[in-house]
Amino acid sequence: MGNETQFGVSLVICTRNRFLKGVVLIKVLTKQKVPFPFEIIIVDASDKEDIIQIIKKTLVLYRNSCEISYIHTSVGGLSIQRNIGLFYSRYQVIGYIDDDMVPKGKSWLKNMVEPILNGDTSIVAGRIQSKPNPSIIVNKQYEYLFSQFEPEITENKLIIDPFFVPVAGNLFFTKENIKMAGGFRPNLGRSFQNRYLSGEESELLIFLRRNKNKLLFRSDSIVFHYLTNERLTRMCVTKRLFWQGITDYLIYSHEPIFSRWWTEGWKRWIEWFDDLPNQSLFLLFLHTIYIFGWFCGFFYKNEKQFFFQEKKRPYSLLSSSVFQNCDEWIRYGKKI
Repeated sequence: MGNETQFGVSLVICTRNRFLKGVVLIKVLTKQKVPFPFEIIIVDASDKEDIIQIIKKTLVLYRNSCEISYIHTSVGGLSIQRNIGLFYSRYQVIGYIDDDMVPKGKSWLKNMVEPILNGDTSIVAGRIQSKPNPSIIVNKQYEYLFSQFEPEITENKLIIDPFFVPVAGNLFFTKENIKMAGGFRPNLGRSFQNRYLSGEESELLIFLRRNKNKLLFRSDSIVFHYLTNERLTRMCVTKRLFWQGITDYLIYSHEPIFSRWWTEGWKRWIEWFDDLPNQSLFLLFLHTIYIFGWFCGFFYKNEKQFFFQEKKRPYSLLSSSVFQNCDEWIRYGKKI
């Protein structure tokens, strides 16, 4: 626990008060055909007893298929949950998949992990296809708000472009590098306060790639992301985009690539505005909301202060007593 690192893969699933697709996800994961050991780690922050019992019953059902750990914590926030999964993981490669996503095929895990185990790269990202397709409510520019990740790349290739930042949910790292980076920033990522602040994986990826870590995109490795009806509303999209503006300000405003990112962003906005007769008023509204969120990020003092005080990594996240005081930790399946 914490200091153990063995040959294999740890797959972390963070959840809170939902597990509908999680049951299908666990079933699919336990049927993966892999030539290496792997474990599934559920980090659960649920406060609803019925959901907790559903998760535990599911893990008991599949306990003989692979190593499965269940960790319950009342300390909230997606970044903290991801760091908890990292702290308790046993293997040298660590991956993150959302609880409402399901991989395609039985070779998904093998295809995603082998390039790292073979030493070809230290980060691997794959495709994410949302169901239903978010194009029913937004254009392609804003599909990432629904964790849709469908770049126009038809082959498996190493990515050089620093603006290529994958969406979390189909993402694997070397454990050593992510620990050296300090894990995910706890003031980013969804929290219990119903905020839509995100970007913790983007900020981490930017740091890792700036420090010469290679990123491989697997065009043939796909996970399906199942959207709920409440996410497919204009109100939800508006909230997400406002907070995305704040997030992008906090992440990029002190980065070396900021000036280029800002220039490219405004260029895209001007090109879109020139094509205004062919656009909907709702998309114009979304652009305006995003820009408003960006400027609000400047006044978001607590988060901004954290970022400008702690530009340097690593910082001591993974030694926090938070990880040593989880409410419950159960290991199912194969024994240590």
